Amino acid sequence: AKFAAGRAAAVGQELLELDVTIESPTVVVPFSHSSPHFARMQLGKISVTNALNPFPGNESGKGMLEDIQLSIENLNMAMQSDTLTLDNKIMNDLTMEVKLTRVIADPTEEKPTFEVHSHIRAAIIDITQPQYIAAMTILNKNVLDKFQDFSIEKGMDPATPMSPRTKRSHATTISLHNQKEEEKEKQRKKLEEEKKQEEDKIAAEVAATTAERIMTKLHLTFDKLAINVLQSEEYTISEVSFGKFTVEFSQTNLGGMDAYVRIHHLTVADVRPDSKNVRKFLLEYQSDKGQFVYKNSPKDGMSLECWLAQPIVTLLPDVLGDLMRWSQLPKELTEEDNPQKSAIECVEALRERETDEELDGEGNIMIVGDYVLDGDI
Repeated sequence: AKFAAGRAAAVGQELLELDVTIESPTVVVPFSHSSPHFARMQLGKISVTNALNPFPGNESGKGMLEDIQLSIENLNMAMQSDTLTLDNKIMNDLTMEVKLTRVIADPTEEKPTFEVHSHIRAAIIDITQPQYIAAMTILNKNVLDKFQDFSIEKGMDPATPMSPRTKRSHATTISLHNQKEEEKEKQRKKLEEEKKQEEDKIAAEVAATTAERIMTKLHLTFDKLAINVLQSEEYTISEVSFGKFTVEFSQTNLGGMDAYVRIHHLTVADVRPDSKNVRKFLLEYQSDKGQFVYKNSPKDGMSLECWLAQPIVTLLPDVLGDLMRWSQLPKELTEEDNPQKSAIECVEALRERETDEELDGEGNIMIVGDYVLDGDI
């Protein structure tokens, strides 16, 4: 990469020309921190280039745009466990192109600061029930799982040695301490509320006098998106197919946002090998007018619109039953665990209860949640 010195001088910025290629990177995501099983994504070939271009329609030559091109070729995804092998791929040879346009200098002050256009030719996802359960396991046990602070769990601060603690002799000391803390908390909340009201007032005044313009714009297009729901590698239950599927998102300088989802073709089909249904489509839809629109504006508030022109829905209870059974998760993923609490959460839980049940015979705090606390709080 090299600095584009001449063009950078024209707009008073330090700019960088890029030409980066990464061959076959692999991302491994464990089911959880204690599991040997994992999902693997092979990202194929990733290329990133950029170009500095003059602002369109500007004869002064002062405007400038940076066009960044990102391409991913032959992306694959599979999972490895006791019952899943990497040969059974969920996603196979996905190719996508992304173009990001960044404004470096805009003499018109009208063009979005960032504009992203993404194009995916065909995305075909084949997912079996074990793969679906594995994906939900990753979501619940890895992605959404809280990081545990083992030093706090053991009652230790990793940076500061533990200082001697003094034991309290009665629960009334805790109650007095609680009252002081509650007063501080009420005062803090009152100040925060006053500050928020003042910020909202200023934002409303700015919104009333400032022209709203788009700052960020995203456009995503699928030529085809198909999801095949498989009971096993040999038995497919249903195929969900989108033809020409687009998503548009924009955000303004005043905090407003618009989101459009346009569906040109959608079918949900019963493709079970042993199906006796004469009609094979649970849902059929084809129209250029189908869209979902979400808007949130500081001036006009929030709105949601849905428009589907003449969708055809067929009631097929047998295939619906198969899909519901397929999507049913095991109890260990649906039942709430008893998550370990941080030391602060333990103290807050104690303050809410304010009973002697958390105190031993001498009035010392003993057990709250999953932690043992001894002495002062």
